[in-house]
Amino acid sequence: MNIKLAFLIAFLAVSACFLRAATLPEPQNGQSGVFPDPLLSWTQQLNATANIVYIGTNLLDVQTATPGDPRGVLAASLPCGVTEYEPGLLVPETLYYWRVDHDPDGVEKGQIWSFTTSSGKTVSHYPADGAAGVDMDTAFRWRNGLRSLLFDVYLGYDYEQVLTAGTTSKYYLGRNESGIMFPEFKLSKTYYWRVDSVHPDGLISGNVLTFTSLMASEIVLENFNGYSNSAELKTEWAVSGGFDIALETDPAKTYQGNAMRITKSDAGSAVLTVSPIPDWKEGGTSSLSFWLMSDYNLSALHVTLHSNGDYARQRITGSQQRAAGWWRQIVFDLEGFSGIDLEDVESMDITFTPISEAQGDVWIDHITLQPPRCIQEYLPAGDFNGDCRIDIKDMMLFSQKWLEQDRTVYSSSPAVENLTAYYSFDEGSGIILNDLSGNGNTAVVDMPGSNNWSLNGYSGGCMNFDGTFGISILNPVLSSEHGFTVSMWVQTQDSFPAGGSAAVEMGTGSPDQDTGDFSWQSTQYQTRQSDFFDGWAHYAFVKDISRQRLSIYRDGLLLSQKSVEITEEPAGGQTRIGAPIGTEGEFFIGCMDELRIYSAPLSQSEILWLFAGSGEELLQPLTPAVSPADPNKDGIIDLLDFAQIIKNWNRQIFWP
Repeated sequence: MNIKLAFLIAFLAVSACFLRAATLPEPQNGQSGVFPDPLLSWTQQLNATANIVYIGTNLLDVQTATPGDPRGVLAASLPCGVTEYEPGLLVPETLYYWRVDHDPDGVEKGQIWSFTTSSGKTVSHYPADGAAGVDMDTAFRWRNGLRSLLFDVYLGYDYEQVLTAGTTSKYYLGRNESGIMFPEFKLSKTYYWRVDSVHPDGLISGNVLTFTSLMASEIVLENFNGYSNSAELKTEWAVSGGFDIALETDPAKTYQGNAMRITKSDAGSAVLTVSPIPDWKEGGTSSLSFWLMSDYNLSALHVTLHSNGDYARQRITGSQQRAAGWWRQIVFDLEGFSGIDLEDVESMDITFTPISEAQGDVWIDHITLQPPRCIQEYLPAGDFNGDCRIDIKDMMLFSQKWLEQDRTVYSSSPAVENLTAYYSFDEGSGIILNDLSGNGNTAVVDMPGSNNWSLNGYSGGCMNFDGTFGISILNPVLSSEHGFTVSMWVQTQDSFPAGGSAAVEMGTGSPDQDTGDFSWQSTQYQTRQSDFFDGWAHYAFVKDISRQRLSIYRDGLLLSQKSVEITEEPAGGQTRIGAPIGTEGEFFIGCMDELRIYSAPLSQSEILWLFAGSGEELLQPLTPAVSPADPNKDGIIDLLDFAQIIKNWNRQIFWP
């Protein structure tokens, strides 16, 4: 080495201890969001003899402190050449002042600097707070809130428990140093988790976050589609008592594909060995479901599970089973099968107790294990959009329904000039339906027959639809630019088909080009058999283009209403009622009378007049048609309902 260069290097090394005022601080002066466990650093100037560090939250104390009068802010006295200092864990979100002197006598003080600490809590969590559908193999990640890279992680079902949990709690997952973890959790559950920042001087608790795990899919225990005949069915199912079983393949008597038909002569049971899927809690499932239909009402139905010599039973009785002739879903909460190991189920018995002297068959189909799901009867108060969770979406709907309330409706007659077509069905025979509105919109019966007509209408005669035909109006009666109203009286037959629906389908266009098909399915209401138990019912379907709204009324009451985007041009071509425009769709079964079509969206008062005549009134309840929810259940949307929403904010309820 060159002697002069060596001397220069030695001189610089020595003279570094003779630097004076500190400069270039880190954190920078005035910096915010500094980790609460910072590393303080600076650069020395000439003639320094020491590094005296003062730090505190009181500006005057930091300005005036000396080694002889430290004023509680003297942090360290460091030898020459040491230009870094760790003050430990400081108070989060606090303004600090600091200075560094190189003169131990304090004759020449260093400059005052400041910085503000951050919260110190972990940030940028994944899954994000409120995340839904989190998969089982998700990597949980976060960013550190301290320079220290130690974390305590907690996970559980209960918010309060996770909020207060310590390292001895069952919710503690352990200490982590990487900022990434793969915790184990179940499907279809709402979880809460917390990540604390850990420092040798203490810890900073993180916020409690929530997520909902991925919804489990249903697990099919039996769908009866894998059997080709009854003999094969009996290799998996056994019967006792006065029962016999057979494979049902008639589509009119199955729910999905095939079903099991159970013929009874006395009380008995059908038994399924479920060894292929012994763990009934696998995948987060929480309920047992199957579909049932019977020729008669059942006085009781029992389901018994067997496991390792133990058994547990649940039952439903009485009115819960009075739905003879209709498929209905039977659901049991798995938690109700207490006393057995649901993770090792060996067999299941389904036992029926028929009512006395009852004759006929029972059908069972699609036996599944179901995950928790959103059930309408368990919606939390304030859930306006029906997703089982109170959030900003409900608040937006709440604001739209502000001050809506129960109201009295008074009947008033619709304008005669808006009546486009009117069919009384009093012809009694033939294929021609005369338009009594005077507009010449004659209608035609698709399939003439002697059974099409009936004299037992709501007023005079009626059209008897048997599910094989409809009526066609050749002129474009649904082509108003404002919308339209279709009003009718309907009645189903006593022999209403099992599993059928009394829906009225309307469309407009040509048979080969369904240009104007219009459905009210988006209003979430379809007529049911129970709607017609008391005889004739009046229905009105309203399409309001200016308000972009669809509505359904029954007997003057608004049943369902929904805002939709209606962008199509008024449709031309023929209109069919009771049958699809093309080759696919459902036919109406039942009687129809007094069919009126208006070229305007009628008001509820006008629809009440069509149902009941002049001088009538009815009370239109707020829910469910006007407003999907009334959190305070007082018939008006106001501040009391707002309080219920706030009370249940971010609450989510799945069943079971």
